[in-house]
Amino acid sequence: MADGSRSIARLRSAGLEVARSNPERGFYRDVDSLTANPAELRKELEGVYASGDRLVLTHVRLDRFRGAPIPQATLQAIEAGLGEVRRAGLKAVVRASYNQPQGETGYSGAPDAPGERVLEHIAQLAPVLQRNRDTIAFTQAGFIGAWGEWHSSSNGLTSPQWRARIGEALLANLPGPVQFRYPRDVERHAAGDRTGRVGVHNDCFMSSPTDVGTYAEDPGERGRQRAAIANRSAAAPFGGETCNPDDDREPVPRLSCDAVRDEGPRFHVTYLNRSYNTAFHESWKRNGCFPEVESRMGYRMRIDQIEAPAQLTPGAEATIGLRVANDGWARMYNQRDAVAHLHNPATGERRTLPLTLDVGMRDWLPGRLTNAQARVRVPADLGVGRWNLAIGFPDTSPRLARDARFSVRPANSDDTQRGQFWDQAHGVFFTGHAFEVRR
Repeated sequence: MADGSRSIARLRSAGLEVARSNPERGFYRDVDSLTANPAELRKELEGVYASGDRLVLTHVRLDRFRGAPIPQATLQAIEAGLGEVRRAGLKAVVRASYNQPQGETGYSGAPDAPGERVLEHIAQLAPVLQRNRDTIAFTQAGFIGAWGEWHSSSNGLTSPQWRARIGEALLANLPGPVQFRYPRDVERHAAGDRTGRVGVHNDCFMSSPTDVGTYAEDPGERGRQRAAIANRSAAAPFGGETCNPDDDREPVPRLSCDAVRDEGPRFHVTYLNRSYNTAFHESWKRNGCFPEVESRMGYRMRIDQIEAPAQLTPGAEATIGLRVANDGWARMYNQRDAVAHLHNPATGERRTLPLTLDVGMRDWLPGRLTNAQARVRVPADLGVGRWNLAIGFPDTSPRLARDARFSVRPANSDDTQRGQFWDQAHGVFFTGHAFEVRR
């Protein structure tokens, strides 16, 4: 810096409609198969993006390979399907299964594969999923039983031994967070997890007192399980869907806005199915909380204040103070980069510089204000003049870092008179702060 003067820019928060379409959070759409006709898959994914949703549940269908290895052509088709997800500007929740029963009461005869075959398939899929880590937000455990939901196995895979072996294989081979369906599996694998990889998917969220068999029948044990899952969800992703409570002995769904306002933040819900069992959605719409649910799932980052030097010296290091709020229900579970994007309005030149944060974005916790210091090295060849400052939160993947569709838009309102606005083309938010560069 040329001198010690600093200035503060305060930013306005936005309405709930802003920042809804952010990566790795919110309502998802169900895509039946990654190996569907490529043209049809592309059209379906483009429709999801146009709707404003940014997450899809993508099924890896292995029905034809219960008794055989996955052919190389199928592995290539799965990889191509994940490429289509990336091309569409979306992220995927991936689940593998050996069946897809129709209806919630007709699943008892749905066949899966023998345990050793499952382990073989996990090993085969691992390189494909690892290569496409950038477009996979979360992986659901899958493979076992009806819909890959870890119940009703035709091969005895719901035994403690097979649950443990398959869960360990998933965590050893697959990328990123892996979400399990039932509390006992979450607790088994979370015991040694210090990185937030062992998450939860509840596919009957809020649908009955036990969430249709998700939790124990005994009220005391159920309360302990729910508390443990709520605690786990603070560190690792929680998502799923609501369901019809037909299979429960007490079919009493919790449909009210009060219920979702309680359980959404308590379980740090990051995503839910938009299209399945929409009775919940209709209730939330009738009672006025649907926009809140839609916007607060997952993270909702808002820049509250920027403190930065008024002048920069080329070649020097500068510090930018960020005060940020997370108004969502959950933390960000996959780490992100932060950048300073500088624009010289006189020359049109732009520079994007990496920021080193003392508090990473995964630790911008829900319901809190976080003060972070960001260090940036000013390029030695940065031209003199006035440079406007924007902040960006791009994807960490080299394939996606320059794709603005994968950048996180902060929940701040545009105020062009103050120089504060979202630059969609570059995926950055201009803060209203400007630097003067002098030599």
